[in-house]
Amino acid sequence: MVHMIKQTTRLLALAAFLRRGLTGYRRPFEGIRGLVRGEVAMTYKTCVSLIGTTLLCAWAVDAARADEREMNVRQGPDTIFDRPVTEIMAELSDAEATGENGRVGNELVFWGYELADGRQAFFFACAMIPSIDCDERRRSVCLGDATLIRSAQARGKVRHVVCRPVTVVGVGDLRPGCTSTDSASDLAVGLVQCN
Repeated sequence: MVHMIKQTTRLLALAAFLRRGLTGYRRPFEGIRGLVRGEVAMTYKTCVSLIGTTLLCAWAVDAARADEREMNVRQGPDTIFDRPVTEIMAELSDAEATGENGRVGNELVFWGYELADGRQAFFFACAMIPSIDCDERRRSVCLGDATLIRSAQARGKVRHVVCRPVTVVGVGDLRPGCTSTDSASDLAVGLVQCN
């Protein structure tokens, strides 16, 4: 979403620039020569359609990104839960972490485990937000088909991050222009096995 806001801001600035600098070329080669000389050779109507198309594409890409599986989680489940995961899922009592951790969107995070019986499984936690379908996100944990071993609910820590599109960066800012709040929330948790 932040990417879409930045793209929109850039496009609006481009539209304002183009509207001020319209030259109204009628022949195509004059327009190309004008671009080479640094002049603007677009009509306002063309500029608006270009911006509309770009916004539509940015929205579609942003929507597609929401359910993508990313393998970029470095923290363990102990950062979310204030009790051991073995109390939440009994199957994890003799399991070993594989380090194969990731997320699906910003609402579901998963951690890889090798269970005591040798099966590979992922322990997941999903924020129960009305606009989020945790079952659909759970199916995206695996690249192929996923079999749900067990599911439950548990209380855990959720971090809500809000970022401004334009900000001043200070020395040592890890997330410039962003504020985050932690709160306790009910999470859908479970174990899935990839087929």
